[in-house]
Amino acid sequence: PDKKFLFVSYAISSPHLLHLPKKFLLNVFKRRNVQGWHMKFTIHSVQLEAKFYSATFKDPITKELFRSGLGSKALVDRHPRMKSGAPLHLAEARIEDGKVYYRTKKLAEHAAAARAIDCYIFRELKENASMIGVDTEKLKLCHEEPYESESERDAQQVDYNALMAKRDGYVKKKHSAVGRPRHRKRKRFATVD
Repeated sequence: PDKKFLFVSYAISSPHLLHLPKKFLLNVFKRRNVQGWHMKFTIHSVQLEAKFYSATFKDPITKELFRSGLGSKALVDRHPRMKSGAPLHLAEARIEDGKVYYRTKKLAEHAAAARAIDCYIFRELKENASMIGVDTEKLKLCHEEPYESESERDAQQVDYNALMAKRDGYVKKKHSAVGRPRHRKRKRFATVD
């Protein structure tokens, strides 16, 4: 595989794709000549008040596992013609046994891809001193901190209660009291008789 094509470079050149983490991941692995990556997601489900899903992405080269992360707001603009579902940071999520679950399998896969992307970018920036100054917070897709290795991930103490409170606070700001997204009122034009 061609490791010359960096995740961070692609994030800078095509930041709008960070809103579709699974597609972003696919594009990077394609450009690195890695085939069959889409078959590397494993779905887990749990029955709560409804069925929720978590996913694990398996790196096709290193075999490292990345679990669904708790999506945060991508601080990059969307492409005007880009169609995607609800943003990951606004999706209904639950924490169960230290894992993040979403209402759909698709969101769970995007969340696992987002976690992997955060870690790949974090690692590339540590290895490439020439990239000092890149705004990593702008490129970060999950609330959890990225890590360098699976052992570091396993040693991380993630306070999901605090992260959910932070996330829920943001979601509440974006929604009205009835739980719907706020929409800007359209200007009404006067008709001329």
